[in-house]
Amino acid sequence: MISALAAVGAMLATLMGTVAMQNNADASSAKDKQDWWSETCRFVMAPPALQKLPSWQKALFIPGLIAVLFSGPSLLFILLFLLFFVGPALWIKRAANNRRKQLHNQVVLLLTRLSGALHATPNLHDALNNIQSALPEPTKSELARATSQLHLGADLNRALQDMATRCRIPALFTAVLTLTIGRSSGGDLAPILKHTADTLREIDRLEGVLKTSMAGGMGQAVVMGLMPPFLTLMLHFINPEWLHPLWHDPIGWCILAAVCVLEIIAIVLIRRITAVAL
Repeated sequence: MISALAAVGAMLATLMGTVAMQNNADASSAKDKQDWWSETCRFVMAPPALQKLPSWQKALFIPGLIAVLFSGPSLLFILLFLLFFVGPALWIKRAANNRRKQLHNQVVLLLTRLSGALHATPNLHDALNNIQSALPEPTKSELARATSQLHLGADLNRALQDMATRCRIPALFTAVLTLTIGRSSGGDLAPILKHTADTLREIDRLEGVLKTSMAGGMGQAVVMGLMPPFLTLMLHFINPEWLHPLWHDPIGWCILAAVCVLEIIAIVLIRRITAVAL
């Protein structure tokens, strides 16, 4: 027991010394992580208490680590430790990715309805208010945030840019840029937005075709990569004597090594051929 306490004390002392030496170097990194956590929580509209979770994790990390060490091979303590310190970050990142994916799929709908609203209401602010209730989530919530900034006296361009920066979606950046340039140039926004929506819809269609082709190519690469070892194992189980020299002779080992190298080269080449940067 005393040796265990001494080992834990030495480990904690080393940990505290390392943290103390790297405190200044990691201050900016910790601040960036805290800012990312706060921004992501606000983006996914998480409860306000969840934004304070990093502070609770810092306060409970050392007691939790000690509890895990003294619990021995207890699976329950390990699972609780991972659930509290790793699970929230994975959940918030997944929720943010899903929300951005939904927003990306609704950008064309937003531009189409805004173009139709501008035919009836030339004022962009009024058009945004009119279509807000007809939009699905999460676009409705993001547009409500932007219009709330307008009600507080913010500039329309600034509110739209803040929405695009918060969502970090290329299609939404394109839509906001179109609105900003259209307003500054004094052009007719309705046909411009309709043309932008058609362009984004065509881009999404082409990306879908490319992703389908890439998936087919990757499937072929997997089949071609697994076929040689599968056939080799099948022949070995059918009659082990056929491949006996391959497993027990130095020449057979050289052949196996050459086959493995060629297999890896083939897989890398197939991945490069089928990969398309979107």
